Amino acid sequence: MVALGLLLTIAAGCGAQRPQTNLPDLTLQRLDGGSWNLQDEAGSLVVLQFFATFDNSSIALATALERIHIAYAERGVTVIGVAMDPASTRRRSHIVETFCAVNNLTFDVVLTSDALSQGETDVGRIPSIPATVIFDRDGTPVASAQGRFDQDEVEGLLDALIAGRAHPLLPVGGQ
Repeated sequence: MVALGLLLTIAAGCGAQRPQTNLPDLTLQRLDGGSWNLQDEAGSLVVLQFFATFDNSSIALATALERIHIAYAERGVTVIGVAMDPASTRRRSHIVETFCAVNNLTFDVVLTSDALSQGETDVGRIPSIPATVIFDRDGTPVASAQGRFDQDEVEGLLDALIAGRAHPLLPVGGQ
């Protein structure tokens, strides 16, 4: 996986196009001010979590997401948190950075856009937070959850996706 990541980085530096993917073209701001696009995660299994720093359910899920990130990062799973705190929130980046530090979060966290904060996205409608969407390596959404999720169930799904096995949340025949 490191070699693939290095190859993609080298190719990106040469002006090559992104790998073909079904991932939505979702561009958001990183906490450091840079730009992040969901399509850059092509080839990885992606756990995309929409949360807010002021939401108790989101706070509770942060620990579960961090455990998933630690356990699965070297197996090709990328965990991304999308902080849905409104852009109008004063010092939003600082608040989200503090949230990440207090909860010892090491997975990438990006900030919502004005359009995304309205709930309509290329990922689908996000009617409430927290919300989770899991994408397979082709960028196809294979599972989603509103509110809290069962960590064991998510890990079972990720294990099945990594191994290419069937899972109750996957179409017949696996991915």
